[in-house]
Order: sequence, then C-alpha cells, then structure tokens
Amino acid sequence: LSVEWKALFHGSVVGELVIDHPSVSFTKDKVEPAEVQKDTTSLGDLLDDLMPLRINRVEVNGGEVHYRDLASSPNVDVQMDDFDVLALNLRNSYDSTDVLPARVRATASVYGGRFDLGMRLNPLARDPAFDMDVGLEGMRLTEFNDFFQAYANVDVNKGVFGLYSEIATEDRRFAGYVKPVIKDLDVLGPEDRGDTFFRKLWEGLAEIGRA
Repeated sequence: LSVEWKALFHGSVVGELVIDHPSVSFTKDKVEPAEVQKDTTSLGDLLDDLMPLRINRVEVNGGEVHYRDLASSPNVDVQMDDFDVLALNLRNSYDSTDVLPARVRATASVYGGRFDLGMRLNPLARDPAFDMDVGLEGMRLTEFNDFFQAYANVDVNKGVFGLYSEIATEDRRFAGYVKPVIKDLDVLGPEDRGDTFFRKLWEGLAEIGRA
C-alpha cells in the first residue's frame, strides 16, 4: 500500500495497492456461518484500517485462482496460474474526460491456454458502465478430466477450448456476445476399449450432444 505518485502530480492524493502472489479459492464445500465469520474479514475494512486513502491503482502479480470441490469423486481442483492484473485510474485521478476513464488489463495461463481481459469502465458511475473484451485460447481439455469425470462421468482424450466475448453497457442495458470454440474434440478413443458398454454409450451421447 502506498501513495500513487502519478496521481499526486495531477493534484490527487490517492493510493495504490500492489498484491504479489495471491491465491483465491472458490469452493463448493458447505460451511457454517459462524466458521465463515471467524475466519473472514472485509477487504474494504482492512484497507480502511491500513490506509485511509482511496485506491486509484491496483496491481496483482503472479496470482492463482482455484475452483475446488473436495467432496466430488474424483476431487476437483481447476485453476488459473500466472494471474496478473493492472487497474488504472479507478478514481479518475488523472482528470480524464473519457466517459470510461478507468482501464483494467488481466492475463493468466489456463492449462496451456492464454486468458486475456481488457476493460474500460467508470467505477464512479451510478449505473454499471463498462466495455469489456475477453479471450481464452488454446486451453487443453484433457487437463479438465477430473472435472468432467466428477460432473459428467466422461473422459476427454483430446481437444482444445477457446472462448471469445465482448460485453458493454448502453442505456442501462447489457449488449454483447459469448462465442465458445472447441477444436479436435475426441471423447471416445483407443484407451476407452476397456470401459464398460454403458460408459462408452454415455460418452458417445456426450459427443453427439456436442455436435
């Protein structure tokens, strides 16, 4: 936590937050509210205690984001690595006249693929105001087999997943698209010959559903 010097040159006294190697986990496990309260603090309250300045710049370096389900069989733990984020001008301390003065850029590695997010936004607007582009290319589906086995009881022998999206706000409405792309998907393969007839049938139906 520190004073952001660039904003200070523009006459604004605001702060910046730099986080190195954080790990964030989303879990399906059920927990009691008392356990949550005992183990949890509000990030906003924590920042207010440590630094009363409003945050104008946020930088995250080398983070991890996990989704975990330790009650499933097999256990599921999917993640994004090398998660980097740079958010600038969140309080419009650079005196920008843009309608969307703040900028956010995020990148990450996802099982051989590359995640990219670019966003322009106005965090100070009363209604949501942003324009966001998201891309994911080259993610290997075989490394999600624990996830597929736990939730769909299928195996993927090969395949590459991509996703492209653009979402923006206009007149209090959301507009955009989401386009998933799957290449070279193979659910049935030589290694499945030892599977039971019903497992092969279920995997075959899953591949037909994809087509």
